[in-house]
Amino acid sequence: MSNHNRQTVAPIMLPEITGTAAVSDPQPIEVLGDVPAVVTVVAGRTTMTLSAVRGLREGDILPLDRSPDATVDIFVNGTHIARGDVIVLDDSIATRVSELDPVRRSEH
Repeated sequence: MSNHNRQTVAPIMLPEITGTAAVSDPQPIEVLGDVPAVVTVVAGRTTMTLSAVRGLREGDILPLDRSPDATVDIFVNGTHIARGDVIVLDDSIATRVSELDPVRRSEH
């Protein structure tokens, strides 16, 4: 092994952290109230090959893994939080929350 492949490793010296600047007073959760969150409602899933996906055309039907009267899954930022029922609200569809996940239920 030649000398040019060797590396010298030395410890670094960091200054000591003093005071309370690193730990602030906890704030109530309400300060996060205006932070946007992505809510996704999933009615079902299916598996397809990539060639089948590439061949999709307008009017094609994708069968899903649930019955029409099954509940839908509700996710917030990718985390499952509840189940719900699809309803019609005015001229659009909506979801009525029917069951919160047990973890969410214990937070209330």
